[in-house]
Amino acid sequence: MENVRVEETTLAEVSKQIRKQRKKGPGRRNLMKTSSFIGKMAHILSSGEHSDAIAWSPDGASVIIVDVRRLEETVLPRFFKHRNYHSFVRQLNMYGFHKMKRAGPLEAFDHAYFRRGHEYLSTQPLSFNSFFLL
Repeated sequence: MENVRVEETTLAEVSKQIRKQRKKGPGRRNLMKTSSFIGKMAHILSSGEHSDAIAWSPDGASVIIVDVRRLEETVLPRFFKHRNYHSFVRQLNMYGFHKMKRAGPLEAFDHAYFRRGHEYLSTQPLSFNSFFLL
């Protein structure tokens, strides 16, 4: 019985510390919450429904913009409430994506922690421009 009480006390202390941490950051959001932008990107790419506009590279290490016009007409208004490709690129840059050198007509963006099949990596912090909302 005494062991259970120690666990309850420990859990209570941990809960208190978590509540304190949540109050510290701007917006008071959960520190482990992945941004909605990254969640939407993961959903769009994993579903494959819009692979005619945006898709994973064959190795799954970068995001390829297949058709800018189709991305602006179908994907952006549905998921991001705008149709502006340049705003989408700015948002990618804000989250730490880097444009790769062009090897053809397609544009590709790379991020160290955004990989196909490894969703858990997208919760790894990089810097201020990470996937976390503070």
